[in-house]
Amino acid sequence: MSKQTMLLANQICTWIFYPAFGGLLLWMVLTHHPDLLRTILTCGISCVALSVYRHHRNAPRPYETDPAIEPPTAHCRSGHSFPSRHVFSAWVITMSFLSVSPIFGLLMAVPATLLAYLRQALHFHHKIDVVVGALVGITSGLIGFYIL
Repeated sequence: MSKQTMLLANQICTWIFYPAFGGLLLWMVLTHHPDLLRTILTCGISCVALSVYRHHRNAPRPYETDPAIEPPTAHCRSGHSFPSRHVFSAWVITMSFLSVSPIFGLLMAVPATLLAYLRQALHFHHKIDVVVGALVGITSGLIGFYIL
């Protein structure tokens, strides 16, 4: 797969989650779903906590630690690599879908998994960044939707 194709796939996978999550929340409002507040709080609190951690950790990205790696795009930022917030968001949103519809949850797992692969393959993140991002997203969903 060419770099341009992977960058396009990365954008598509990223943007799938914004309207999908908005659609899920709208559906929950319209159907008076009892877990609307739980969904908003689970995703919101875990995203804020992850963002604060990333800001303080400020881990370098692959192209900052290895001079042989070129940044994937001209507009790449520095630092804030660990864990991947894109992958985290994809997985916590996937867990949101899974909590209300196993079928839609499993469908959302496909672009979430592909996004994790692409973020690492394009050198936006180290492998550990995407693995931990996915694990934190899944764990946040398990705690928010199934334990609490």
